[in-house]
Amino acid sequence: MKKTIKTVKMGINGEGIGYLDRVPVFIKGALPLESVECDIPYTNGRYIKTKADKIIEKNPNRVEPECKYQEDCNCILMSLNYKTQLEYKKQLLNEALFKYAGIRGRIIEPFIENPNVLYYRNQCKLPIREEKGKLFSGLFMPESNQLIKINRCIIHDKQMEDVKKQVMFILNKYKVRGFDRRSKLGIRYIVIRTILNKTQVSLVGGKDSYSQELIDEISNIESVVSVYQNINDDYKSIEILG
Repeated sequence: MKKTIKTVKMGINGEGIGYLDRVPVFIKGALPLESVECDIPYTNGRYIKTKADKIIEKNPNRVEPECKYQEDCNCILMSLNYKTQLEYKKQLLNEALFKYAGIRGRIIEPFIENPNVLYYRNQCKLPIREEKGKLFSGLFMPESNQLIKINRCIIHDKQMEDVKKQVMFILNKYKVRGFDRRSKLGIRYIVIRTILNKTQVSLVGGKDSYSQELIDEISNIESVVSVYQNINDDYKSIEILG
């Protein structure tokens, strides 16, 4: 059933929230103060979750995301200009303080703006998969186990992204395999941290034996100061590090 709904506020996951017969409708891909067309599935009467099929009236602060993966990834607020993002984040913080701690009032000081709205994140924890004998890294689509290939993330530190690209090349060069649930061998994630021009690389997966040549090549990447192996062969675990 198609419905046109006017969103009135933002949810904690960045979705727009409107109401249909007093039932809250959480609409992925919609921003507050937008009229959107969406499918209304069966509801239990408490809330409805859906996605925007067509935006009829846009929020005046909506912008075109700079990332081509934005719709499939989880950087929902890229569709808002930065100053408006901060306003909505402050609203969400106020609501959370009242809902969970009963705190109401003007206790939140103005947010400190990040001068770099892109290329600022200095840590990444990326799932690894094998496809046709070759490893690739990416990010999961929200609320799914579907991994999307991402060649370069524009919110990651540029140096960290360069290291990731080189690590993936080396892993494929030495024919490292993706994680196998039966043998409990293979790589599952790479974790990379960069700060003050120094980078730490962690390979997460089974109890594989990596060659000294592979370790040396990763260690010789510019800015890399340490390489770790972390064992997490419990494929049912939702934790990244073992």
